[in-house]
Amino acid sequence: MGNSKINMVCDSYVSLEDAMLQNYIADSYSFPIVNVAIKDEKFDDFVSDLKQKFSDIVVSAIDISTTSKFVYVENKEKFFMELVWDYKNKSYSVNIYGKTYDYSNDVWQIVKQYEPGGSGIFLEVDNYTMSDNGALNIRKDFKELGDIYDASDDYYPYLDTDMLFKKFALSSENILLLVGQPGVGKTKLVALYEKYMFKYPELFNVNKDLMSEESYFKIAYVKNEDILAKDSFWEDLNKNNYNLIFLDDADNCLLPRDSEVYTTEDANRKKFISQLLSFTDGISESSTKLIITTNRSVDNIDVAVLRRGRTFDILELQPLSHDEALLIWEKAELESDEFNELFKDKHDIIPSELGAEISIRKKMSENGDEIGEYLKRDGISLIHSFRNRKRSIGL
Repeated sequence: MGNSKINMVCDSYVSLEDAMLQNYIADSYSFPIVNVAIKDEKFDDFVSDLKQKFSDIVVSAIDISTTSKFVYVENKEKFFMELVWDYKNKSYSVNIYGKTYDYSNDVWQIVKQYEPGGSGIFLEVDNYTMSDNGALNIRKDFKELGDIYDASDDYYPYLDTDMLFKKFALSSENILLLVGQPGVGKTKLVALYEKYMFKYPELFNVNKDLMSEESYFKIAYVKNEDILAKDSFWEDLNKNNYNLIFLDDADNCLLPRDSEVYTTEDANRKKFISQLLSFTDGISESSTKLIITTNRSVDNIDVAVLRRGRTFDILELQPLSHDEALLIWEKAELESDEFNELFKDKHDIIPSELGAEISIRKKMSENGDEIGEYLKRDGISLIHSFRNRKRSIGL
């Protein structure tokens, strides 16, 4: 798209400094959208649709050159939108900032009508984060089946993962709790669940995009525990028809509630568990599932979260035996002698450590490089002693 086409829809040209002086953004809902773009030839139509939905739209172009191009679309009372021109793909990447969730979502509903069409089913992932001033932000990402890599049921020889996921999907209980030391594959098991959703969509309540007619699943992802005590977060969960809510590394908020409240952390913990119990009671007949991962022992989790009827199962994920790990190593077409040398003193092998060793060897092999040792003296690397210390204190 040349500059003449931008001139047709831009109301003004402003400096980068002026464009960044949008102070209200810091207090708003953020929708940075990953892997979605508005195509060149659709840009004028997109702006027209925005102007039909919102009054007082201002379109500003800045830094227009042969190498960079930014366009800002704004309604000062409702939202601010940043579009960055991608010369290679002839499209704009998109960031949306709204005064409220509803304003951001209204803009998003227009944006997704203009994203390049695909085929089959995809995942729409809302990544919840929090800004320094405590405002709730949402970054949207999209995944197709091929984007979920490095997740294999070989790392779970003690589980029939397909049967686990099927029974969980069909169960009236909504929570699956994954516990265990760091590195045993809690997050990777969630990735396998996502793969299962692609494989057997008939078991899930699939959403349908009215414009593209594509099918998609909605997933909420949270790793920051401070978000879990915010009313606005739970309000968003109630507004959205999520197929899966993934609470990752929820270590402190699951601890038992004491009768007294001494700190802000105690208050947030009580608030989170109260909100969680209320939310899961409200979705008892729906298809929304929650998977919660924690490094804590099940003995250190509030019993109200664990009760039958709410929680489908509590799985303590395990390290691999020497023989189980060797099978995975050989399946990756690596030499068993190298495995035996690397893990000669280990009976319990952490899946993440095994996966990292396999990954680096495959990447170096693809580059035509040989694996070698970078340490020239003993006692320099402290990583293994640090990992063992974390396991001994239950983190």
